[in-house]
Amino acid sequence: MKIIASFVLLLWLCNGAMFAVNGTLTDLGDRYLLHVWGNHYERGHALGYLMGDQIMTVFRDYFFISVVSNNVNVYNSYLQYYQDHYVTDARYIQEIQGIVAGMQESQTDMYHQRFKTAICMRMICSLLTLWWILQ
Repeated sequence: MKIIASFVLLLWLCNGAMFAVNGTLTDLGDRYLLHVWGNHYERGHALGYLMGDQIMTVFRDYFFISVVSNNVNVYNSYLQYYQDHYVTDARYIQEIQGIVAGMQESQTDMYHQRFKTAICMRMICSLLTLWWILQ
């Protein structure tokens, strides 16, 4: 009986640890208040988990259209330029990995029609950096 109880407790603890979100999202009516904590990965995970749909909406409806003119070839050119000239700090890579993992865990639809694929960590990293460079 002790073995079964220990096993159930272990499963419960592991399940809770796998789905822990280090953040809260408060709807203030006309905007959201996001509070995250933890290391870079944990903060990114919370952001992706709590705001995955909003991230994809901004990406699809604003960012991809305004920054790369809704053109995969333009995106690929910018991506190549980024890869040739910049190195992304490991902390930001961890945070973006957390964002993607959080979005996947919350079952956010990450498919992009123009790319014909799901948005991945490399795309988010390069696009965020390109957006910052082009501002």
